[in-house]
Amino acid sequence: MAKKVVFMVTPNMQKWLTDLDGLSKTGLQEAVTKALIESHNYITPLLQAEIEKHRRTGRTEKSLDTNPVVNKQGDLYSIDIGFHISQGGLPSIFLMHGTPRQAPDTQLYETVFGKKTARELKNLQHTYVKQALQKYLGDFTE
Repeated sequence: MAKKVVFMVTPNMQKWLTDLDGLSKTGLQEAVTKALIESHNYITPLLQAEIEKHRRTGRTEKSLDTNPVVNKQGDLYSIDIGFHISQGGLPSIFLMHGTPRQAPDTQLYETVFGKKTARELKNLQHTYVKQALQKYLGDFTE
């Protein structure tokens, strides 16, 4: 049995615990929600600009999801981005991947799945989470 007891005494311990509790309850949820909405707002105008090149009836363009809604299932947060297949967005698949008679639109594909887009979204989302951490735990290192 140990005979020595070590204590950690700090004047800010209660504040730190309160800040951590706030971060876990609302801070990260808000940050993730804002990050996903900003991700949607980043990609949607790019898709609108790319799909306009292929406009014939406007049906595929109308199927683009322009209303950002964050879905939450337990600890998983997601947001729908792109075209609704059931609402006329099926041609977007053929445009991105091509058909035997039509070459794929690589620019449209890169807008959705490209490395540059993934990098931009990662940076954007990282910024929101980092801001939340700094808001709640900014003086934690003092």
